[in-house]
Amino acid sequence: MTDQPQRAGRSAVIDAFRLGGVLYIVGYFHLPWYVSYVPGIGNPLVKAAVVLALGLFVLVSGYLLGNTDRSGQWVTRFYRRRFVRIYVPFVLTSIVFLAMSLEDLATFAKSIFLVAMFLPPPPLTLWFVTMIGLFYVLAPVLITASERPVGLLLIAAATMAALLIYHGLWRLDPRIAIYFPDFAAGIYFSRRALPRSPVALVALVALAALSVVPVWLNRPEAGPAEFALEATPCALLAPLAVFTVAMRFAGQFRSPPVLSVLGEASFFIYLLHRPIYRALTLVWQPREPPAQATYILLIGLPLVVAASVAALFITRRLNFHRAPLAASRSA
Repeated sequence: MTDQPQRAGRSAVIDAFRLGGVLYIVGYFHLPWYVSYVPGIGNPLVKAAVVLALGLFVLVSGYLLGNTDRSGQWVTRFYRRRFVRIYVPFVLTSIVFLAMSLEDLATFAKSIFLVAMFLPPPPLTLWFVTMIGLFYVLAPVLITASERPVGLLLIAAATMAALLIYHGLWRLDPRIAIYFPDFAAGIYFSRRALPRSPVALVALVALAALSVVPVWLNRPEAGPAEFALEATPCALLAPLAVFTVAMRFAGQFRSPPVLSVLGEASFFIYLLHRPIYRALTLVWQPREPPAQATYILLIGLPLVVAASVAALFITRRLNFHRAPLAASRSA
């Protein structure tokens, strides 16, 4: 362990994880909605990779938010920034989803009030934003409690208990319980050192490997592995192990300008890919799977990236976003 926590800054590792995880989702895992045959979909390794990608995104979000500047009226400032950076683009995208029949009116209403995870089913794809939005609502409490590890642990444990009790009594989308530990862990390690000794790293990687077993052995008839509460250890330990090892050996590298922009635009890539893919398939839909995949990946995905970068710069001009360095420091 080091004496001081590792700070993110414009970390190439963090931006690479942001961008890589989202590209895996939008450039591969979501392809079956637009391509009639995608090799490997349903493979246990693919299921585990989805859990890893989503867990990493949530872990990194907590890690960056944990460094929030807490001077002055920081809670008010925190919520105002989350509103304009996350909620406004989310609502606008939800309207597009509704207009394109990607969700119905009831799901739209549940989504914009951030209650869809408690009244399933949540919206397609945008469930992740409704979930992360709820985490952000709780974030100031977790950030304040993170000064004392015991306090943070108690609040995180109480939150998990409440989620599981709700799920047992009424039913919620289990993914909010699966990924909440990542968010809490990210906030915890934003103020403390990640494991660095060889023994600690080996132990963490070994635990992460063991945690993949329930996801690997998930039976198809039991439902998707990424929806199973049994995936919770994997959703926490696998991202934490990958993040820790990457920061240990590459955390000193700073993001080049292109990577930092694309890393920050990854949120918009996730938001916009379904409407753009859907619009393209309405314009033209090739008949053969290879042509379908080529159409989406060589035309659709670049359009998504271009639109996302444009959306990022528009929100910056409107003062909705800060530059990546400022954002990562003041969150």
